[in-house]
Amino acid sequence: MATFRQIHITFWQDPFIEKLKPLQKYFYLYLMTNSKTKQCGCYEISMKLIKYETGLTQKEIDSYIELLIAYKKIDFNRDNQEFLLINWLKHNSFKSPKVKKCIYGELENIKTSVFKDYINSIINKNMGIDSLSIVYNKSIDTGPQEEEEEEEEEEKNNNIVIDIIEYLNLIADKSYKHNSKSTIKYINARIEDGFVLDDFKKVIDIKVNQWKDDKKMNKFIRPETLFSNKFEGYLNEESTNNNGINSNVNYKNVYDNMPKEF
Repeated sequence: MATFRQIHITFWQDPFIEKLKPLQKYFYLYLMTNSKTKQCGCYEISMKLIKYETGLTQKEIDSYIELLIAYKKIDFNRDNQEFLLINWLKHNSFKSPKVKKCIYGELENIKTSVFKDYINSIINKNMGIDSLSIVYNKSIDTGPQEEEEEEEEEEKNNNIVIDIIEYLNLIADKSYKHNSKSTIKYINARIEDGFVLDDFKKVIDIKVNQWKDDKKMNKFIRPETLFSNKFEGYLNEESTNNNGINSNVNYKNVYDNMPKEF
């Protein structure tokens, strides 16, 4: 196939791209246009080559990979050095027989089985591209109904955890990881109590408004404090800024209007 990659001109106006820092934009664009990219959106590339071509440090590369994974833009298998561009096939047509033939040929060389299964599901079964579900060591569309339901529930909770931590990091200017066992434990405990995503966002809004500008209290804007057994109490507080004006919704509209997918 052609040795060029198509990037739509609206890339630069996408709200997700607009909020990235310059080097983060640069790295994301590099992942979509480097010489190792494939028609299928999955490819192998060495860290040595990435550092050489981008001029970035390993620390910078690792941080940008983590960011893009958190926002469900990519996935990465470090052992196989393979990247999966999650929305690649959404923006690059695979309808023609010639393109499909190319993709099938590329699939043979993919080492990470869940990446291969994901692409196959899109090509063969028209799976929703925005509903990526990578469950390691389990194949897609197999197993008894009960196991599938458990996996669906686990995936739903994982997505809620990611949304909550993304929101916390955005609103409070933090860098918490959504896959931290401690964080997952606190959030799942509150989900089991019956609280929903909007409840978590409201608590974040309230406590950020109260504590962000207080040097002593800012350190408590963290998952283990916000989502502890005091959660319901926080939820029923009313947040005010220094002028006494209610500010529970200072940030929520900004986040809710931000697209989840590029």
